[in-house]
Amino acid sequence: MAKKILALALAVLMLLGMAACSQNTTPETEPQGTSQADPAGDTTAAQEPAEDVTLEWYYRGNGIQRDTEAVNDHVNELLHQIEGFEHISVHLNPYLASDYATSVTLAQSTGEQIDILSTVGLNFVTEVNNGTFLPLKDMLAEDQFASLKNELPEWLWEAVTIGDSPYVVPSYQRGSSMYYLVIPAKYAEKLDLDAIREMFKGEYTAADVDNVMKQIVDAAREVEGVNTKYLWPAATWLQFASGIQYMEFVSGYMNTDGFVIKAGDTKVENLWLSDEFKNAAESAATANAEGYTIPDILLRNIDDLIGKNAMNDEAIVTWITNGAGSEEHVSEMCTSSMEFDVIALPIHQDYYFGSNWAAGGNGVTASSKHPVEALKFLQLINTEAGEEIYNTIVYGLEGVEYEKIDDTHIKTLEYDGSQGSDNSYSAHKWIMGNTFHAWLNQGCSDEDNEIAMQINEATDNVVSPAMGFRFDNSAVTTELDQINAVVTEYFDTLRFGAKGADWESYYNEFVEKMNAAGVEKVQNEIQAQFDAFLASK
Repeated sequence: MAKKILALALAVLMLLGMAACSQNTTPETEPQGTSQADPAGDTTAAQEPAEDVTLEWYYRGNGIQRDTEAVNDHVNELLHQIEGFEHISVHLNPYLASDYATSVTLAQSTGEQIDILSTVGLNFVTEVNNGTFLPLKDMLAEDQFASLKNELPEWLWEAVTIGDSPYVVPSYQRGSSMYYLVIPAKYAEKLDLDAIREMFKGEYTAADVDNVMKQIVDAAREVEGVNTKYLWPAATWLQFASGIQYMEFVSGYMNTDGFVIKAGDTKVENLWLSDEFKNAAESAATANAEGYTIPDILLRNIDDLIGKNAMNDEAIVTWITNGAGSEEHVSEMCTSSMEFDVIALPIHQDYYFGSNWAAGGNGVTASSKHPVEALKFLQLINTEAGEEIYNTIVYGLEGVEYEKIDDTHIKTLEYDGSQGSDNSYSAHKWIMGNTFHAWLNQGCSDEDNEIAMQINEATDNVVSPAMGFRFDNSAVTTELDQINAVVTEYFDTLRFGAKGADWESYYNEFVEKMNAAGVEKVQNEIQAQFDAFLASK
């Protein structure tokens, strides 16, 4: 009897299923090549192909290059070979950094189609507040996006979360850097490197860093027999690494209005009005007055004076860079991108995770008519399944932009560094997606990903108390605009010490204008929001 009841139940279920099939239309996103039973007879009818979808992807990059179109075509060729993507294409819209924000704003205002949008070069919080991005929380909870959700660590999803939802798929790279003082090896021979190392292990000021740089400049002038070797003042690096070893920038105000929360603290302040910056500005001015900085530095192109150009008769011979790993490893990596040997001395000892994710991410726009396809594409290029497509987007065409060495190594043909710019084609791997799936060219080390993953997974990193905090600036936009205008007018002159002995009156003028612009109001607004954020945790 039980068997008869079970058989009858199954028959009823089959009839109900067939009736449901006869009433439902085929979803637009159904993969091509499937078939379903024809309820009218015994034959099978081929399902109509899903509607073709083209996703418009806007991002900051190198602009339209010679091979952009050919690369785009090959990306779609590869994409259409993957089950479920036969009807999905992507159109790459790369913009130069100087043009990106304006181009996005123009496209938004004219109603141009944007399906995927990179946050690099945009104000992420402002775009979320404006409703630009689709919240991803619910979609990421679906089984079809489990591989994307699981690919990236939870702390990284938190870094791009506003309220209770992530709004972008974060680009995955090393989560933290240390900073290193780079010294050409031929000049380092005349220095007491052990004494410098010890200084950087303790507390030091911008003036201490400048004094070390002066020693390097003196050594360079002695070795080369010229007086046209110079330093880059520590004040220009203060926001990264010098007197305040770890400083946390709230809401990305890094190089403009300068509101910060220092590591280990919960107090909001403006860095440019702090004693640390004032002392750094004084040190830079002293270096200028003593002839250690490039004459007319504000009129010069710094790129012409550093890096591979550091051995020119007129050059900046020491600077600060970021990196990860041992002194030996970073020295080797810096040397590989130069045409001379260098030594890189770490200027602090810990890795610091801030509140802002520098690599940003790519989000699905709220206006996209194809949000599921857009997130499917982002899942593909951020996971192993889409590795070849991701690397094609980053490096271009095999045999044209690069030669394949093995499954994970290539040789780029037009540049030797880790990323290209002025060449036939290239994109920045840290903007496009998951760098842990990027092939390694001659500018990368096999150790890089191992070091990066060790840092990302470590439990003893210094983490900003503002991790996950997002400042809503809507109440103080006027004040911020005024502050930015003042900073634009004064900041470079102060940090490069261009006023020399007359620096202090110029600095006092700067402080007066900053206060008049509304620093206190902005500071209080950030503090109130940050206190509420801490109370909610």
